[in-house]
Amino acid sequence: MRVGADFQRFTGVNALPVHLWDGGILSSDANGFTVLSVDRFRGPRQNGALGTHAYWELVAVLGGEGELTGPARQALKRSDIVLIPPGTRHGELGGDRFDTVWVGLAGSRLRAPGCGILVVRDEDLCRQVEELWMQATVRTDRSGAELDGLALAVLGRFLRLSAGGPTGDAADHAVRWLHQHLDRPVRVGDLAQHLRMSPAHLHRVFKARTGRSPKAFLNALRVERAAHLLRHTDLSVVRIAALVGFDDPLHFSRVFTRLAGIRPSRFRAA
Repeated sequence: MRVGADFQRFTGVNALPVHLWDGGILSSDANGFTVLSVDRFRGPRQNGALGTHAYWELVAVLGGEGELTGPARQALKRSDIVLIPPGTRHGELGGDRFDTVWVGLAGSRLRAPGCGILVVRDEDLCRQVEELWMQATVRTDRSGAELDGLALAVLGRFLRLSAGGPTGDAADHAVRWLHQHLDRPVRVGDLAQHLRMSPAHLHRVFKARTGRSPKAFLNALRVERAAHLLRHTDLSVVRIAALVGFDDPLHFSRVFTRLAGIRPSRFRAA
């Protein structure tokens, strides 16, 4: 794996050794997926000359605006992520603030989708790609698998978003919001209002993604957290109920018993 010369131009820090993962540490043949390169560059791109490469390339736009040139021109803005299959002729144009991370990918797990260049827009995914770049700059020669895991998570999220479109994105935000608010006595209507959609539409989108209604998903999260607190702390059942978003301990006990098959007090004693 290499972090290319663009890293040095961007930060002023020397790039990592060129073949960081050689010597059997990690290989695309053995594992089906690997990162070949991670580069970042901020600044104008004026040439736009078309070229090809034999590997997959994932490009994330962290700032500014630009354009992907090639058979079909594609405007690029902040939070756009592009997946370019091997052998695709393309180039880039961009202004002074155009800031991109390029990730070269290879391996037998990757298959040409037959649909050309794919583009999604997702701010959270762009942050994941930036994290991948930052991790690549500090990797040691024994951490290839860790970096591959980050890249595989990025690719998986990208492919899911490209297939699911805005519906998938809304479900992701809903799941994240529920995780962040499970300690509060919130309602599903609060989540629908936060996402600026009707409760009925939220229910359809969420259930299509998770197989559960938002309320059922939230209750399962709360019971899972409560079970951990019952098993690993001496907090009272009343206090635990409050910590997982139930303002009524009796309601908490009923929900816990229904989902866990046992009362909270007996779960702790088991």
